[in-house]
Amino acid sequence: MSSRRHDAGFTLLELLVAMTVLGVLTGLLASGLSFGTRIWERERNQLDATSELQLVQDVLRRMLTQALPLSAPSETSRPEESPFVGSSNAIEFLGPPPAQSLAGGVYGYRLSTRIDPEGMRLVLEWWLRPPQGTKVRTKVTNAALGERDRLLGEHEVILLDALSNVEFAFFGASEDGSTTTWRNEWHNATKLPQLVRLKISFRPGDRRIWPDLLVAPRITLETNE
Repeated sequence: MSSRRHDAGFTLLELLVAMTVLGVLTGLLASGLSFGTRIWERERNQLDATSELQLVQDVLRRMLTQALPLSAPSETSRPEESPFVGSSNAIEFLGPPPAQSLAGGVYGYRLSTRIDPEGMRLVLEWWLRPPQGTKVRTKVTNAALGERDRLLGEHEVILLDALSNVEFAFFGASEDGSTTTWRNEWHNATKLPQLVRLKISFRPGDRRIWPDLLVAPRITLETNE
């Protein structure tokens, strides 16, 4: 009788061993799932960051390619001003309406860095210019960097944040045509730069990688002296 009862079930020791093994296997399985989830999240975040950088590059490439050599009068306009003003950390130029805009006309654009408590950011600003202030093929420009001549209704968007460094450079000839080289400023009164380069670096530990953006504006301003 006792032999049949023993064959029909498990002893307490066998149950304890089985529960211990099951607990170990469950722990290993949970650890593997957690590790896989972390890897998936990291790869997804990297993909999202790469997609964000590609989107920003596409927007900037389209805008700079369509830069216009137009001018608009302002209180600060001078004959020697350029249709495109650039420094190592900011550029300002004119272009067609943003893709999302329902209004036509000529828009002013400013791409610059901003440092705040959260770090360095790349900021894009845009505003509608007065229709009566647009003239074609002149040296006078609205590219003065002051705020007085901007219309109400200016907009801005933060393109990238948590940056370590941002550097613009401009390739083209000097105003007298004597040299053609890369420069960290652009104030040529008769021409847009042949190339605009944007380098961006991120903080240590940031996995984002910014390929240097190189854009050739399509339109060149020429004047007859």
